[in-house]
Amino acid sequence: MKRAGLIIMLSLAPVAAGAQSATEKFVVPPYPGATRWTPHIVAQSTPQLAWVEWWPEDQPENDIKDLLTTQIMKGAKVKPATFLAALFARIANSCTGATANGPKEQTEYGFPVAYGQLYCTGQKGAGKDVDVFFKVIGGNDALYVIQRDFRRPAEPGAQPGTRHFPGNQMAEAKADMDAKEAASRYLGQVRLCPSDQPCEPDPVPKP
Repeated sequence: MKRAGLIIMLSLAPVAAGAQSATEKFVVPPYPGATRWTPHIVAQSTPQLAWVEWWPEDQPENDIKDLLTTQIMKGAKVKPATFLAALFARIANSCTGATANGPKEQTEYGFPVAYGQLYCTGQKGAGKDVDVFFKVIGGNDALYVIQRDFRRPAEPGAQPGTRHFPGNQMAEAKADMDAKEAASRYLGQVRLCPSDQPCEPDPVPKP
């Protein structure tokens, strides 16, 4: 995640056209919500990497709270769970505190997939607490990485994976829970399919 301390890769709009393989289709639906998420290209399609970030158009670039990142790493031949575990370790080194859920492995459309969440408090050099939801798909031609960040100012003494809301902030607590449930559902809708097969949303288990 670039803006939260890491890096990842490309592709949104219902499908990332220029990055498509002849043998597999990477489908990334528009992010749901009342506010439009706009794409910002970090790396143009290259022989090895495509990388795009999206965030709500009402959030300025110097104060992004919600971030979606997609990357396509062409030719990468690593298991999604192995990649995600290494990514967790890398992110944790940039935090004063961190905890992770996963990687959770499963198969979707015949491709290996790993889901996971990492909770970072006190991101070094940024003064942020960041919760990150991941999906990694191992294709035949590339590794596909999808990352949804929730960013907020660092709270002194915060424990990773735990947020405390005062009694008068129950609406904020519910909004935070709803947003994270929506992120989990969204990642389940991002999919990789063989090019010669239909690519309708699959009733995959909730991550």
